[in-house]
Amino acid sequence: MKTIQPSPLLKWSLLADAIACAPLALLQVTVPDWLARQTAIPASLLTGSGAFLLLYTALLLILASRPVVWKSLIDLIIVGNLGWAIACMGLLVAGPFAATTLGGAYLVLQTLAVVALAVLEWRGLAASIASTRSRDGHARLA
Repeated sequence: MKTIQPSPLLKWSLLADAIACAPLALLQVTVPDWLARQTAIPASLLTGSGAFLLLYTALLLILASRPVVWKSLIDLIIVGNLGWAIACMGLLVAGPFAATTLGGAYLVLQTLAVVALAVLEWRGLAASIASTRSRDGHARLA
């Protein structure tokens, strides 16, 4: 598996992703019923996605602290963020529930945040690859 040394931008964007996910995850797993009443998003969906986000946050923190990361894992994180954005918009537009205004804002803000983070992570990955190329003197990844 190909590895890269993460650029400062990649490390920062992974950390920013973790910082954005952590409070959202804690909110969703600690008060899902209250949040469901406010947003009309099912509590089971909030709890399940919140539990996932807790694990995802831990992964991001680990990756942000490593001197070398698997490129394919970073690719997966970027694609996963874009998938999360599509899923949020899908729930809002065609979901099995009618979100409240607050619920719609909750989904739209998640969409905007994860797209922005995916772009930052993609740019950080590109900088990491460029740095690896210039350091090694050719296009080979470690």
